[in-house]
Amino acid sequence: MTPSKFSLTPRLTDDPLALAFDRLVPQGPMMDLFLPLEEVNLDWEDFLAGAEECGAYLNIPFCPTICDFCGFFKLPFSTALIKRYLLALVTDVRARGALLKKLGLRLKALYIGGGTPTILSEEELSLLLAVIDESLPMIEESEFTFEASLSTLTPRKIDILARGGVNRLSIGVQSFNPEVRGAVGRRSIEPFKEVKEAVLNFKGLTVIDLIHNLPGQSLEIFESDLKAATETGAKGLAVYLLKIPPQSNLAKKMGPQGSLKPLTLAQAAPYRRLANQILPALGWSRISAAHFAPPLGDRNVYNHLSASRRSIIPMGIGAGGYHRGRSWVITRDLDHYETSAKNDAPLTLFSPKATYFEFLDRISLDLSQGLLQTKDELETSSALFKILEPTIEPLVKAGLFNVEPNGYSLTEAGWFWSPNIEFLLRNAAAEGLQKTKN
Repeated sequence: MTPSKFSLTPRLTDDPLALAFDRLVPQGPMMDLFLPLEEVNLDWEDFLAGAEECGAYLNIPFCPTICDFCGFFKLPFSTALIKRYLLALVTDVRARGALLKKLGLRLKALYIGGGTPTILSEEELSLLLAVIDESLPMIEESEFTFEASLSTLTPRKIDILARGGVNRLSIGVQSFNPEVRGAVGRRSIEPFKEVKEAVLNFKGLTVIDLIHNLPGQSLEIFESDLKAATETGAKGLAVYLLKIPPQSNLAKKMGPQGSLKPLTLAQAAPYRRLANQILPALGWSRISAAHFAPPLGDRNVYNHLSASRRSIIPMGIGAGGYHRGRSWVITRDLDHYETSAKNDAPLTLFSPKATYFEFLDRISLDLSQGLLQTKDELETSSALFKILEPTIEPLVKAGLFNVEPNGYSLTEAGWFWSPNIEFLLRNAAAEGLQKTKN
């Protein structure tokens, strides 16, 4: 779906959180915007030269069980396939690390996700962390995140992660309610107790993911989830809207012949409103569109880098990266990955360079921080933002932006609809600059 085929107009309504739009812009690669691979002739050293703030994502695409709402890419689970994949991944990490060192680049944040990264055995975790330590250059105060599931996390693995340099543990709880968890294929009977034990055992910072609008999750249950999360000792919390990928098990249950009916975005608004009320009342502050933290809590570095379109270096099958106006995705074919990982990053998708990406990425950076700074000391910057005024005005009227002395801040509704706002502003900027050029 290209931007030209996807138009959005904000509504004037008394409840912008629920009704400003009737859909959220889909996030992720737009397949028809990528180049045919035969047109890609890439020198990675030249391509990444000039990177400044840099993060990296490393993918472990295996899960012991598949959650009903999951649409992420995964390889079939088997111990033999994991060992085979890990050997290729280690080669990839060493090659990417050598390139970063050659270019004098150091990572501000490293995120290991999946899949379920803690599915690796103790020996496999130790090997991977040792290779990362010797291969990837990191800044002194870097953030090193490792995703975990309660069903695969043990005290011994927690110790290995801490000793291996991991300083941020991200646990996908989704809900503390056993019935809600069971309805979407999540294991563990006592999630609150298990999370508290993980927080106590881990020497770094622990963050929790929650999802609202899960099947069987009433507002009362979600309120209990929010309060429980803040009582675990965790230092960060991500609150996500349930999204139902068409290939997921949950999509089948919600199809024409299914037994479940999905909530509309308008029906989801009370859940988001509840989070916006309860968390600040408990002393937690918003640090991004979906993330909250108590005082001296989570910095959320990797997610800020990604949301603001800073350079992200991908490693592992299916991982995605971004650098100076270009996006790319590593192959999902294990044979291809094994044979190519040492010499180059084997691609499956690579985008053409976005026109005027510097200004477009400035918009993304500002929105990731909640303030579109249209007035600053740089006359050139202020002049560029004048192109956006016809797009910004309806967003203000719709209750998505507040007018500030130096620009426009996102309202609570604006934070929820920030993917749509970013989409509209980047599109308007690209089209306006193109007209100016012509």
